[in-house]
Amino acid sequence: MTQRFDIGGHWQKLMPHITVYGPDDEAARPAVLLFHGSGGIRSHLHDYAKAAATAGWRAFVVDSYGHRGWKRWFSFIFISTLILFHGHERTVDVRAALWGVKQRADVDPNRIVLAGWSHGSWTIMDLMTLEPETSDLLHGVTGLFLVYPYIGPKSRTPKHGWRWWPKTMLIVSGQDHITARDFTHSVFADLKAQGLPLEIRNFDATHAYDEPGFAIDWPPNQPMRHHRQATKDTIAAFVDFLKGI
Repeated sequence: MTQRFDIGGHWQKLMPHITVYGPDDEAARPAVLLFHGSGGIRSHLHDYAKAAATAGWRAFVVDSYGHRGWKRWFSFIFISTLILFHGHERTVDVRAALWGVKQRADVDPNRIVLAGWSHGSWTIMDLMTLEPETSDLLHGVTGLFLVYPYIGPKSRTPKHGWRWWPKTMLIVSGQDHITARDFTHSVFADLKAQGLPLEIRNFDATHAYDEPGFAIDWPPNQPMRHHRQATKDTIAAFVDFLKGI
């Protein structure tokens, strides 16, 4: 069942924890909402948002932890380990952010993209599985940009499929230790067969390769390593995707 909540009240709590980028004007521009991974807001999300703004979009970096008072250590202990805050529970943030952004006169409500990284992608994907009562809210969501999405035992997508099929770009990490590349391709092959307009970009990199905090070369066997070129190429793919919406 879709979670029932005070969407306007939730937006008011969430709003102070959203960073907004975009051209300095009042034009109704397309908007992209960015949702972080389980580790919380990291600097690379702002790089994507700035690239979107340069391309003429309004970008909203949404912090799901700020209004809940959760710190980074809390996320590592409880969220990255799947103890708390699963994707379907976090959909309240996506729904509230969508609702709030659509109230803005400087946003085109018919051209909105949802972008997620890992847990953020999981959340967006779970939203796509929810009941038809979300249809009015999802009207105008014309694209999804999903970066190394978590698709595991708690994810709704493999069992439930999607009810909505926006144009989607999927970013897959070939060395992902959290969700295997082949499984990710299999799940999205099923979605494509259902009618999802899908483009896939594959990178020979680890999970979270675009986060700057990980060492690049040493030790070579660590599960997450920053990859500079793949990061640049993913940001370029992000901008190309937005331009095609």
